[in-house]
Amino acid sequence: MKNILLTLLFLNGLISCGHKLNSEVENSVNIIIEKEIINEDSFCIRREDSYINFLGVSTNEDLVYLTNHENQRIRYYAFLGLIDRNYPKIKEIFFKHENDTAFIYMTNGGCLRNYHNVNKLMIWELNPKDSNFKYRFTKAEYDKEYDKITK
Repeated sequence: MKNILLTLLFLNGLISCGHKLNSEVENSVNIIIEKEIINEDSFCIRREDSYINFLGVSTNEDLVYLTNHENQRIRYYAFLGLIDRNYPKIKEIFFKHENDTAFIYMTNGGCLRNYHNVNKLMIWELNPKDSNFKYRFTKAEYDKEYDKITK
């Protein structure tokens, strides 16, 4: 009986961790990975063909899974996608990444280049002052979390 229980627990773990992306999502992810530099303005990102295609072929489950991708641009694009879909657990996703300080190289669309940490890009999307997103932070939450990640 103990062996059956252990086997069931093991299989449950495999099933829950074994998210499989379809080939369209994988192709879309690969296109984004090839970008070395992305636009600083998330409004501009949201108008890119690569982002539009990425959202068109991805499910919410794909996007949640991809917020843990090894490539920081994919983590950020997936986070943006969840925001654009009014994903109700977006704060939980942010909290999992509040220490994600990987750099994303960005451009202003001209010749200026800069870099930002993933966690800062994510929190900026949750700013109640600049966002119409339904599940954004309150001002108090935003100030508290922003202070935490910028210290």
